[in-house]
This record gives sequence, structure tokens and C-alpha cells, in this order.
Amino acid sequence: MKTLAALAVLLIAVGCNNPDAPVSPTETSGPTPTTSSTATSAPTSAPTASATPSPTAIPSVNTQVIGENLRRTFQLKDLKQISLRVGKAHIKVWLMDIDQKRAEGMMWLTDKEVRADEGMLFVFSKRQELSFWMQNTLIPLDIMYVDENKKIINIAAGKPLDESPIPAARPGQFVIEMKKGSAKRLGIKAGDSVGIPDDVKAKD
Repeated sequence: MKTLAALAVLLIAVGCNNPDAPVSPTETSGPTPTTSSTATSAPTSAPTASATPSPTAIPSVNTQVIGENLRRTFQLKDLKQISLRVGKAHIKVWLMDIDQKRAEGMMWLTDKEVRADEGMLFVFSKRQELSFWMQNTLIPLDIMYVDENKKIINIAAGKPLDESPIPAARPGQFVIEMKKGSAKRLGIKAGDSVGIPDDVKAKD
């Protein structure tokens, strides 16, 4: 009887180590995969200028000679730029009309790369909650939230490298980013109309 009992225990032990035996979900190891939310950008919709993974190591090259910001995926020279009327002011904006562009936003740009009358227009496919942040953004910004009727909702201040969310006062569909102080200097204020052409739409 002792021998039979020992044999039974041995068989049970071997069965428990069967490599073909199914494994219940609770026995798997490792963290549950997560994804970063976005513009980024973002937002309730995603943060912009910043919902992308950390950049990879940058080669040691003289960027002043090359004339490109090697940390960026989308170089300014490759982005479409249009003239835009905001209130009584006229500015030039780069169109950020797909997720990848909206996520990168003004990341890694330096003061010298953006003129006083330039900025970015973030175009979303529909009215939604918007909240931006300043991850990897080196220059202070005016962040102008614009509704689906192309009127400025509110203007917020973005501090360099600050990853705190900067939400719009209410849902919107567009965002304009310019250097800090641009709105005041140009007389742009909440309620102003923005002359976004009808053919400017999100491409995703």
C-alpha cells in the first residue's frame, strides 16, 4: 500500500509539471502592456507637443551646419505652412493634421527656429476635449484653443518641459501654438475669429 501510494504521488507530481498542460491567465508573468495616450497630444484627446516615446540617442553631429533639428521626426522645412488670420493679426502656421505630427508638435524646437509670427495649427477631426502638455518642449508657448466655429476659446501658457496637463476651458477642434507673449503682442484674445480655410482638415 505504501508503494502504491508513493507511486500515485509521483504520477500526480509528474502530471503537474506537464509542459503541455494549459496555463491559466493568472499564472502568466510580466506587466500588462500599456500604451501612452495622446495630443498628444493629447488630450482627454491627447497632449500635443508630447505624447511620443522618448527620442533615441542622437548622433554627435554639428546641427548648425546641417540646419536640421535631429531630434525631430518632422522637420519644419517638410511641413506645409499656410498664412492664417487670427483676430486682426496675420501669422504663418505649420499644419499638424495627423496623429504623429500632433504628438510631436513643437518638441525640441529652439527659439531661433521659430520666428515671432510663426506657430503651429493642430487640426482634429471633430470637436473634443483638448488638453496639451509641454513634454520635450524647450520654449515657452501661448496655447490657443479654438472651437469648431473657429473662435478662440481661451489662451493658456505652456512652460518649457512642464508635463502638467493644460486643458481647454471647453471642447474644441483646433489649437494654435506660438511663442509666449505672441497673443498679447498681436492683440489676440478669447472670442477672436480664426480664418482657418475650409479645406484644412485632419487627415486621419
